Amino acid sequence: MPKDFYVRLGVAKKASPDEIKKAYRKLARQFHPDVNPGNKDVELRFKEINEAYETLSDPAKRAEYDALGMSGGGGGRTRHSAREEEAPFGGQGERGFGDFWDIFGGMGGGGGGALSEVHFTLPFREAARGTSRTILLPGDPGKSPDKVSVQIPAGVDAGMAFTVQAGTGPRGRAIRVVVDEVLPDPLFRRQGSDLLLDCPVKLSEIHFGAAVDVPTLDGESRLKIPPGTKAGQTFRLKGKGLRSPVSHETGHLYVKILPVLPPTVPPSLEPCLREFDNHYPPDFRWKGRS
Repeated sequence: MPKDFYVRLGVAKKASPDEIKKAYRKLARQFHPDVNPGNKDVELRFKEINEAYETLSDPAKRAEYDALGMSGGGGGRTRHSAREEEAPFGGQGERGFGDFWDIFGGMGGGGGGALSEVHFTLPFREAARGTSRTILLPGDPGKSPDKVSVQIPAGVDAGMAFTVQAGTGPRGRAIRVVVDEVLPDPLFRRQGSDLLLDCPVKLSEIHFGAAVDVPTLDGESRLKIPPGTKAGQTFRLKGKGLRSPVSHETGHLYVKILPVLPPTVPPSLEPCLREFDNHYPPDFRWKGRS
């Protein structure tokens, strides 16, 4: 991949911050390792995209890069020299996180040192289940950076922020953690603390009824479909949504029934499908129309 950060993101050198951010988000969705599991080439490309964005999204680093051709640092987007390192999902942090203090904007402080800020783009399921990230903070002059593991609570969403108190006493500092974006999931859609899921079903299953296994964040759950279920009808799986990090209440999973035909229908069955037409009422599309 070219070392030119503008080429990596596919933007012009005069691109605005919004254009750079838009290009990064598009590439991050395309090349995220969760979307391309096991693909080492894609994983490398994702890291190169992040490296470019870290520099070009920071006005000071971008100016320095433009003037000197410096490559900048790697990892996630950061400010005040806090750097992100990868950490395994679900790892236990070296220091815990504080209560949410800033939801959708605002600034705050805390700690004995200057406020550092680090930004993350998270895969949907890591944001839903909770995860951890390791960041590096500048240490005292002549000493190695301080490594801090940040625990991100379950249920965070784009725009949320919270603080972590790193260290104690005069060396203590507050780290402001901001979730810039949560990448979309191929199955689930979010609505507050609730999850929405489309469930394809066979025609026989909505006519005769069936019990189907549907995915949830905690594994599969059995959903009973009554005979005569209508297309688009929605069923609720109680408590299978997200746990809000603010109210600590758990949402529900709403499953929408979508009947589908098989990929191919043999010619011998086409007369049966035609016969169905004789059993629809005249106003079946829009009942009660004038």
